[in-house]
Amino acid sequence: MIKILPFLEKRYESKLGESEILDIIRQKVNAPDWSVSMAKLMNRNYQGLEGEVVNNEFIISNEKYGVTYGKGNFLPILKGVVLANPPGDKTIVKIVIRPTLFVVIAYVFLVIIMGIFFRFGLRESQYDLVVASAFFILGPYVSIMFRFRRAVKVYLRFIEEDILNQY
Repeated sequence: MIKILPFLEKRYESKLGESEILDIIRQKVNAPDWSVSMAKLMNRNYQGLEGEVVNNEFIISNEKYGVTYGKGNFLPILKGVVLANPPGDKTIVKIVIRPTLFVVIAYVFLVIIMGIFFRFGLRESQYDLVVASAFFILGPYVSIMFRFRRAVKVYLRFIEEDILNQY
């Protein structure tokens, strides 16, 4: 199935307890680092994750480029909640992978502006403006979707292999 929206929601069950899952996440995820470093920017193979755990919720971001934590994050984020059940039952982990609100608002703004140029170009028969505005609508969308697909692989591997396979 082809995804047209960069949004994924999943639900997992685990035999691990709520505190065990949250402790594993705390151990495997780096604390948020708001600084930009040349080491992060230059190392293309760096696949660290940074984030935080608050109560039974967590938010994780891929810190590959060094400027990816916080409101200006251009990479998709992983948000989750760990729900404890009565003893003997399985613990539920719900996750959502999506772009940050900043990316969504910026893209909507871009589509509106480029849509105005697109309509103007059609009305005035300026097809170079039509092509350019269509490019500025589709180009960022394709980029967002490729980043989303890569992030889904990283985040699902982290949840399924590093967290839930701990017995």
